[in-house]
Amino acid sequence: MKRGPWHQLGNQGQTIAREHLQNGIGVGVVISEKDLPFNSAKEYSTTFKELNADVLVDHQFYNSSFRHKNFDTYPEKEFRVTLSNMANLSRIGLSGLSKALEENLRQLSVTGVIAPAMKYQAGRNEIVDVNAKLFSAAKAVGDSMGLPTFVTVTVDRSSLDSFSAVERILSDVTSLSGDGWYFSIEFGERRIPASSEKVKMLCRAGLKLAMTGKPVMHAFAGPMSLLSYGFGATAAAIGHSHNLWQFSNERWQILSAPRKGPKKPLRRLFSSNLWGTLVYPNEIVRMNAKLRAEALTSTEYSPSLENLDAVWKKGQADRHLVASICREIETISRLGGVSEAAKYAINKLAHAESLYGRIKNTVGTLRDSSNAYHSNWKEALENLLIEGKDDLDYLEMIASD
Repeated sequence: MKRGPWHQLGNQGQTIAREHLQNGIGVGVVISEKDLPFNSAKEYSTTFKELNADVLVDHQFYNSSFRHKNFDTYPEKEFRVTLSNMANLSRIGLSGLSKALEENLRQLSVTGVIAPAMKYQAGRNEIVDVNAKLFSAAKAVGDSMGLPTFVTVTVDRSSLDSFSAVERILSDVTSLSGDGWYFSIEFGERRIPASSEKVKMLCRAGLKLAMTGKPVMHAFAGPMSLLSYGFGATAAAIGHSHNLWQFSNERWQILSAPRKGPKKPLRRLFSSNLWGTLVYPNEIVRMNAKLRAEALTSTEYSPSLENLDAVWKKGQADRHLVASICREIETISRLGGVSEAAKYAINKLAHAESLYGRIKNTVGTLRDSSNAYHSNWKEALENLLIEGKDDLDYLEMIASD
């Protein structure tokens, strides 16, 4: 697993990933089967490989009752069945799943195998058993192709009432003979998770996985990737859309028909200095030039701040956000150790919190409450440095061997 920022593909994400890889931004791509039909995935995978990016595929078995037209284009489509049917898969059935997965992954020229898995839920032992079966099918593929197999560890929000429930899940998954971890948590919060206790659980769980000595990909990380290297992650997967900034069960639910009528989405300008967004141009125009220059950061995709009447397209806003986050994560991933990465993130969050305070005094209420999570994230990392010191020391020791 390459160290650094990975592109997590969602709708339209493949074009953003391709452009950024051409500019040297990112080290790999996670292809999402829900968002890309198989033939298109093959074409893009070839392009990504030519751009020296590693490629993984998220098979997205998270909700066995969910159906999507793109799923039907992949070789393993017949194995997207109910939980009870998965539980009853025979040895022959699992062999068939392995064959279908291998057909898929050979054509996509992947560099590793992400095991399909349902999300882990508190007290659902049948899911633990099914995921163990699914992992065994994926492990057979990895062994056949000579590639590492990564265990999918997606923790449902029902398990976040106490860390003991999360620890039971970690005990189950670390008993599997995987070569690394594809790890995410369903917070169930809007846009960016802010709950101090839940973010602490993310950091503690990620650290527990990293202490196995195997690589950890923080999946669906988005802006939370700032925390990833502070708990020992090897890679952080970043997408342009807010429903890729945490594991979101809504992406795997049957949705009602979309609302009709015109819709003009807001443009949000991500700032690395703020580690968050401001609404463009509504909130930015109310800032004085000095504060604007101090707070905002630019990329080749950002708008001209000299002319806030100029049209800035959503696609450019998405590209700017991903480029800004990826470049910061590249910097963090090159730091010396886990504790150093955590301290770097803490200092950045403290500075951002101070800047946001000054902006709020000028602008007033911020539409997205973009300053709501900084103090809680900082608290989670500070708590990890104190209560997890022995574990962090151990992780840095085995990393230096």
